[in-house]
Amino acid sequence: MSYPQRLASLVGVAVLGLAGTASAQSAEPLPPRVGFEGGFGLYGGEINCENENGEFCDGVTEAGGIDLHANYFFNPKVGIFFDVFPMVHREDDWTFTHTVVTAGVKWRPAPILTLAGGVGSAQARLRYEGILNIDAQTDTVPANQPRTT
Repeated sequence: MSYPQRLASLVGVAVLGLAGTASAQSAEPLPPRVGFEGGFGLYGGEINCENENGEFCDGVTEAGGIDLHANYFFNPKVGIFFDVFPMVHREDDWTFTHTVVTAGVKWRPAPILTLAGGVGSAQARLRYEGILNIDAQTDTVPANQPRTT
């Protein structure tokens, strides 16, 4: 057996030995997840909208958004949350923004699973910045309010 072959064999045996030793070690338990947690997300998608005649923004508009959220867990299983999620579409001098704000309760039945329920509100805003400046917005309404036609 040549020197490179022996060296490769020794390295292979050492790697296998270390892998076996690492898997035999017991992991320390993770500390309970309590207190503040926060995060964010970036999104791409679409905003579907129409006016009373069924004509506005051609039914679909691509949009981008950000999600900001904060949680506070009183113990490892129960907590509260607050979430803000605006989506924005810009085209030429027009900007359309749809924002949903939610607050509620979170429950963790298992360390890797969290279920949430809450109440929220939504608002839409349309801005035009050109020869005339237009800024119109809807009332803030419950996020689950049914649409009437």
